[in-house]
Amino acid sequence: YCFKLEASNGVKRGYNQVCGENLPSNFDGWVFSEPTAPMQTLATPPETPGAPENFIVNPASEDACAVTGSFDSGLSSRCPNGKSIKIKWQAPFNNGDDIILFTVQVTSETGTTQTASITDIDDPTFGKTYEWVANDLDPVTSYSFSVIATNDVGPSDASQSTVLRTGVYEPERLESTAITAPEERDTAITISWTPPEDNGLPVTNYEVQYRCLYGKSSTDVEGCDQPEGVTAGSTPESQFTKNNLKVLTKYEFQVRSYNGFEDSPVGKGGLLDGWSEWSDWVAFETTTSAALLPDAPDVVDQDVQAGISTITAKWVVQTDFAISATPAIFRYVARLACVSELVSEVPGQPSVPCADNVAELELLQPFTMDADDKVTLQFQGLLPDTRYRLTVTAFNEFGASPASDPVPIDTGKSVPGKPVVPTVDLSQQLPDLSIELDEEPRANGEALTFYQWQGKRGDFDVDDDEVGSCTQIDELGCQSPGNQFDFAIQDLASLESSSDPFRFRVRAYNGYNGGGAGEWSEVATVTPADLRPSAPVLDPITVVSGSIQITWTAGTGLGAPASKYRLEINEGNCAGEDGCKTKLVEVDAQSSCSANICGTDYEESLPSTAYTVQVFATNAAGTSDPSNEQSLTTPAAPAAPPSPPPPPPPP
Repeated sequence: YCFKLEASNGVKRGYNQVCGENLPSNFDGWVFSEPTAPMQTLATPPETPGAPENFIVNPASEDACAVTGSFDSGLSSRCPNGKSIKIKWQAPFNNGDDIILFTVQVTSETGTTQTASITDIDDPTFGKTYEWVANDLDPVTSYSFSVIATNDVGPSDASQSTVLRTGVYEPERLESTAITAPEERDTAITISWTPPEDNGLPVTNYEVQYRCLYGKSSTDVEGCDQPEGVTAGSTPESQFTKNNLKVLTKYEFQVRSYNGFEDSPVGKGGLLDGWSEWSDWVAFETTTSAALLPDAPDVVDQDVQAGISTITAKWVVQTDFAISATPAIFRYVARLACVSELVSEVPGQPSVPCADNVAELELLQPFTMDADDKVTLQFQGLLPDTRYRLTVTAFNEFGASPASDPVPIDTGKSVPGKPVVPTVDLSQQLPDLSIELDEEPRANGEALTFYQWQGKRGDFDVDDDEVGSCTQIDELGCQSPGNQFDFAIQDLASLESSSDPFRFRVRAYNGYNGGGAGEWSEVATVTPADLRPSAPVLDPITVVSGSIQITWTAGTGLGAPASKYRLEINEGNCAGEDGCKTKLVEVDAQSSCSANICGTDYEESLPSTAYTVQVFATNAAGTSDPSNEQSLTTPAAPAAPPSPPPPPPPP
């Protein structure tokens, strides 16, 4: 506004009273000041806006759309739907200050009020139309809308409210807590759910997707190890069963519902197809009535290596099982069974089955792993040139797995095996002895070439181990080839003066590495006492034609044959007052024995006399224990014949 001031004294300026002429009106006695500078009234808040209106566009038009976003996102919309309402209003008179803000108040049926601030205001002239979209509303629900305009002075009063109602919409998304599994079986899972809000149109169908969490490959069960689920099926009911699943395996399910709502015909830009969003994934697990045993270990031929007397095996520790929930392995047992000995073709030594030759090794957690992350074990002390069969069994808390596929493996060739302890044959007359092998040692893949024998009075020492040696050692000696060692004791007199034993051993050679010496046998030991004859067995004695016939059998125990026998004959009653006389009779074994049966006659017997007899066997090593006793009393002497009659007198 502009102002000016007028003053008057009632005298008309320049009035000619004589002439009385009329003057212009501006000479009427008033005088005016110059106008003032413009002066302005204070601004006030804007006028109250008019009630907002619903902004509706034909849904079938080319401009039809769906609106998404938060409630106050301010996204432009060209049509309403069950989740949004678009309103419009006109800018009121601003009362002297530009409008800088519109506030939309939206109140739901439950009385909850939300506000949205609209600051993007271009050229806020009086009567200009503005529009705004309320998103994320509940379908089929009434809302009250009012608008407040604000300038720098302050806000206007709220406009009158306009009540608008959202339309129908796709069903609400199922909450994961609404999905349960009333039944979980070995190979099937049944899920059910509480129907969601249908948003004004009845739900007519449900679709179910699933995926496997613990599958080892996509071929195990359809959909395993795929980040997106695969369709399990559809149903109009709020329950679904998926069959043909793996036992004890975790599966996830998600569900969506359909009510037929579409925001525009196909091809008109609509984004809604009547299906709700998918629910979150919900996990369930199949069960099993079987024991959760591990799978058979995977032991392959190339991971089993053999040496001469060792077999080393490796395998990968299982962590993935046919049944995914199988507990971890904490123990392995490797079993090595002998299949056949002497697998090489050695003359005179055919392959033979093993006799109950089984070895087992146990491994417990934590397993020792090699550089390839494989568990490793080694069998030692095995037979060379032998075929074995390896199997491995895994254990967990439920028990043992099936055995792995058997892996056959042959140990390598080697020097001959260790001979058995030689046998000392004492059947020959001293000084001769014979030492023999009762069975040949193992050839171990190469034919035997000869034996090396050694004998010694005393202990063997390192110097006696020369490979290939066959030399005289003290008074004994060695010989080769052959599985029998013959020798003669050089100093028979020493047998009774010294208790030092005789020791004998043998080893075998074959063609391994051009001539390999095997291990020495255990030592066969013979003491001088072992060489003494065993006690004879005396037969009952008899009297024939006045002579006592004495027979006995040579002893059958350990000891060399006797060279002589000594008979101890007691004449008379040794326990009586008169005592007895002892007579010693020595006979040569060679002349008095046939085979093992010996005998002699004692011709100095007296009639009616008691005799007790024992026999002793002797050789260069000494005298045996006495035989058993035999006794008898000789018969009385026959009576003298009567005297002949005297001759007749001479004639």
